[in-house]
Amino acid sequence: MIQSEKDYIKRIVDQLALFLAKALKLSQEGKHMEALETISINIEKVSDLKKAEIDAFSARELLEVMISKGFFLEQVNAVAELLLYEVQIKEEMTGKSDRVKLEKILKLIEYIDQQEKSTYSFDRQFKIEEIRRKLR
Repeated sequence: MIQSEKDYIKRIVDQLALFLAKALKLSQEGKHMEALETISINIEKVSDLKKAEIDAFSARELLEVMISKGFFLEQVNAVAELLLYEVQIKEEMTGKSDRVKLEKILKLIEYIDQQEKSTYSFDRQFKIEEIRRKLR
């Protein structure tokens, strides 16, 4: 991997941490709609895809688009993490899980898991199992 790719990936990871921290703070303050707006804006920043496009794609289509556009695994992960946090906030607000988004998140996380065979992640495995449980 060349240095510019490493720098880009580091920036994605750093941005994700900032985005999640901001959304978490807003959510904890009861500003759920602002937190959701922050997530939407930042999904577009890390993916260069419109949030409406992401929402319109099936799980398979979203992954195919990300692969065809040459997304780094860190970008795929950032989108999955932000979508997961969006689902969690909406669950707090409504008491209901967004099944369609959970399927997208699961597809993305499973793809990352398949691609990173040399790195086992307990956190990733926990998320996969938790999402599968919610989808049953």
